[in-house]
Amino acid sequence: MTVPPKKRQEFHDLLRVRYSKCLEPNECCNEEAIRSHSIQNATSQQILAKNGHVIAPRPLLGGGRAPEIEFKRIGRNQASTFEGLCARHDNDIFEPIEAAPLDVQDPQHLFLLAYRSVLKEVHAAWSSAMMLQGVFQNLAESDPSLRERPNDAGMHAVSQIINAYKCYLYKRKVDQAFLEQQHDRISHASFAYGDVGPSVAVSSLSSLDEYDLPDDVPRVALNVFPLSGQTHAIFSYLKEEESCAMKFLKPIIDAKPFDQRVLISRFILERTGNFVMSPDYFDAMSNEKKRAIKSFFVRTIFSNAPDLTSPHLYLF
Repeated sequence: MTVPPKKRQEFHDLLRVRYSKCLEPNECCNEEAIRSHSIQNATSQQILAKNGHVIAPRPLLGGGRAPEIEFKRIGRNQASTFEGLCARHDNDIFEPIEAAPLDVQDPQHLFLLAYRSVLKEVHAAWSSAMMLQGVFQNLAESDPSLRERPNDAGMHAVSQIINAYKCYLYKRKVDQAFLEQQHDRISHASFAYGDVGPSVAVSSLSSLDEYDLPDDVPRVALNVFPLSGQTHAIFSYLKEEESCAMKFLKPIIDAKPFDQRVLISRFILERTGNFVMSPDYFDAMSNEKKRAIKSFFVRTIFSNAPDLTSPHLYLF
């Protein structure tokens, strides 16, 4: 659907809409949300950065219909941020993993890594819902008949609102576990590799659309980060969704170490958008590998591609 020329600036303004309410677990805070880091800035991104910059995927807003992205150098202070918590709650909630070294054996630390991924995804879902609803209203001002008949813009907006609400319901489960200090309500599958240098960091929450639950689909968080000379990849999931999560993760668990890294890298490129790479690692890639990674990332924006293969789809 073409946006009328006089609406073009309004349309681009809508693409920058952000949801900025503090998402603290009690839902009582009215303080202004700040730009919090979903991927730890003082540790993971500092290790990866070169001259204060990391590489991250960024959309290109052009005139075409097909999505386009570029892997772009951005300042690490701006990378992976989201306006989902006020300064006070960001500090209070995540102090255990910010004020002391991260301990991958500590259930509380692992819980907080996953919790941050959940908050980031809820923020992204609500921002997307607001943006798509705004786009639809913008188009409907020029064509009021859109409010009276099914159309792509309206259906996309409704679909994203439903997704945002389901993400919110998932967050409420994790909120409750946080408030009751039930860190074992989230389980983890951890992988560590000491034979690779710092290359990538991830914080994401993804739905496993291959499986059905009575009212939703199961979800898994993924955090990847360099720490103490190793690259760690940690999948996290609600204990009540363990059976679905383990079915999904079994091929990774059963694979050899290099194949595990390929499968985890595919997961990152296919199901997440919140990751950063080391500029040194990215610059050392062959042009063929860069093209393969970018092509795979773009082709899986709207749907997964399990049959799409390439020897270059690994990030660490």
